[in-house]
Amino acid sequence: MIGPSGDAGVRAWIQAGLPATQLVLGFPYYGYAWRLSNANSPSYYAATTGSAISPDGSIGYGQIRKFIVDNGATTVYNSTVVGDYCYAGTTWIGYDDNQSIVTKVRYAKQKGLRGYFSRHVGADDNSGLSRSASRAWDATVATTAIRRKF
Repeated sequence: MIGPSGDAGVRAWIQAGLPATQLVLGFPYYGYAWRLSNANSPSYYAATTGSAISPDGSIGYGQIRKFIVDNGATTVYNSTVVGDYCYAGTTWIGYDDNQSIVTKVRYAKQKGLRGYFSRHVGADDNSGLSRSASRAWDATVATTAIRRKF
């Protein structure tokens, strides 16, 4: 599963009659930064007072990596949501990192989707997310081919 909303969306399209082979799964190479109401409550669904870092809170993946290093931010991967977040003080950023991207690409392949796409590729940090996604797709293809041989 790729998280409550992504999986639900894929299942809804397929149940509505769209063949999986005509679906692609999208994910962003950016995140959103929020100002936490309480710095001691930095989880998903935590109360916020508004956006942080930029007027609408948007922040590219490369900038997120820089924020983590510059601020000694704590990073968290959530396997239920299949997403990542980091926080430092009252700044909280939700985004996709390598593990969540790889999980989503594998999901797309295992569900028989046509493929995946990423939004805002220019925000990728040294093409790290793009390479992880490509390797995950290719590895899933190779595993599928091996299974079919036997």
